[in-house]
Amino acid sequence: MSRREIVLLVSRAIAILQLIEALMYSFFSLPPAILSFRALVLREHFPNSFRPQLDTVQDTEILLMLGRIAVQLLIAWLFWNCGPSIERLLSPKTKEDSN
Repeated sequence: MSRREIVLLVSRAIAILQLIEALMYSFFSLPPAILSFRALVLREHFPNSFRPQLDTVQDTEILLMLGRIAVQLLIAWLFWNCGPSIERLLSPKTKEDSN
């Protein structure tokens, strides 16, 4: 196997791991957060003074989850394509390679 093929294989493995983590996060962590947010909004026994603060915390949590999923998908896409910058990141050139 050449150096380029090894780097491509490692890059694709990292991409698959990032994709799996993003999918697991979106299927197992995001739906309960959205359901708890909906239950909190629909719940009537909280005083109105507490509701905006709790809604803001839930909004922030959901936005951070969506941001994390987006970043992981972007990283997976970058590593799957394995451009020259990713190749340099995974296998920097040495003095022996330049000869």
